[in-house]
Amino acid sequence: MSQGFLAIEPVTGSRTFGSLYAILRTNFQALQSAHSGTSWPTSPIGGQLCWRTDYSPRKLFIYNDLSSAWDEMVLATAGLGLELIAARGNHASLDARLDAQINEDGTFKASTASGLNPSQWYDLTVASGWVSSQSFKAMGANYTSVYHPTRRLKVNRDTGAYYTEVVSSSYGAPDTTVLTRDAVCGASQAAFRNVSHSIIAPNKAAGGDGAVSYEMVASRGITSGGGNLNIGDSVVFANGAGTTTLQTVGNYGVGRPIFLVNIGGAPHTFAAFSGQYINGASSLIVGPTQSVIIFNNGSTWYRLDVPTSLIAAVLSGTFTGTYTLGGTPTITGIADIYTTDFTDYSASSTIVGWASFSNKIIYYKKIGKLVYVAFYINGTSNATTVSFTLPHAHASAVAGAFMSPIMTMNSGSYSSGPGLLQFTGTTANASQTWNGLWSSWTATGSKAIQGNFWYQAEN
Repeated sequence: MSQGFLAIEPVTGSRTFGSLYAILRTNFQALQSAHSGTSWPTSPIGGQLCWRTDYSPRKLFIYNDLSSAWDEMVLATAGLGLELIAARGNHASLDARLDAQINEDGTFKASTASGLNPSQWYDLTVASGWVSSQSFKAMGANYTSVYHPTRRLKVNRDTGAYYTEVVSSSYGAPDTTVLTRDAVCGASQAAFRNVSHSIIAPNKAAGGDGAVSYEMVASRGITSGGGNLNIGDSVVFANGAGTTTLQTVGNYGVGRPIFLVNIGGAPHTFAAFSGQYINGASSLIVGPTQSVIIFNNGSTWYRLDVPTSLIAAVLSGTFTGTYTLGGTPTITGIADIYTTDFTDYSASSTIVGWASFSNKIIYYKKIGKLVYVAFYINGTSNATTVSFTLPHAHASAVAGAFMSPIMTMNSGSYSSGPGLLQFTGTTANASQTWNGLWSSWTATGSKAIQGNFWYQAEN
């Protein structure tokens, strides 16, 4: 509790001098110690002090009668005042401390602003040494947890900085050996300086390729076709005839895609590493002005696409010959293939044999030169012949050789056997019976034909 303070004492005319001395002593001691204690004084008045001994460090408060609250006072040796003194650091004042980093208008000084944008590259305080053009060692301890697969690296050499990422690391006392994805470590120890690693590095599974973008790596990008392909090259331009050889699949990382482009006028060969395959073959030929994407599963390459020009040629009916993708090619996942989709031709067809129609359906679909037709024509007869036309003429090489059985109805009665349809040029002629040769139709009553057939078009 706080020290006692007898606010209503001494009472006039009620206290002897003996008791008055004790009352005055109590009140003076309370004032002298600023109402020292472990709780707030009772019935405080505005401006009254209280030294709280239960705080660590102890604190001085003043009573604010406007807010009916105790406010902490600033002391150099305790509480808020002590914090402000400590905030000066080694400067004479807090203002001097702030002036070291902040301008008078509140903006950061240049030295401070640069510190807020630090480099992503971190240097281990250990020696590193050259092993090969595609590997180095961190000396003296096991650093495999630092050099995990896909971590970005900056290899510093006498000719400048080169960027790559970790493929794998292994510890063999006393050093850790690191294999890099790109051959960027130089030809000897004399060209090699040290390696920095990125502090921004998702710890992805071995072989993943998400921790670095291809644009970051100096050696990654466009390579002129021919010769051996660098590990870092993700886009390869070849200019016509020649051969480009991939390095061993394991050096690229699982799932690594490579975009192969032939901008020349002759086929170019992309060969797999000795003993490895691309779609089951030792090499892949990319035709003139063609492009191909390949990726690997850790042991072999697979082709991801089919050239757009090949697809266009197949769909338009202009493709001839055989195209081999390497191994046994398959094309799947195509919902529909057509040159002309299923189309209603009944309004355009010249139909002979009916005065009016109950049903008039003539649909066709064209795939290359193959035409499929489905029809059903029903109505009131006005002629002894039946025919309708189609938009694509029959191939002249087999003209007159095409016939198909159909369903027929004449004068309201269905035929007991099939009718006959013969197609010549662009006109399909129908007879009521198989051997009727179009002469047995009547010019009155209900008449109908129904069927479907296919034929080879001239164009």
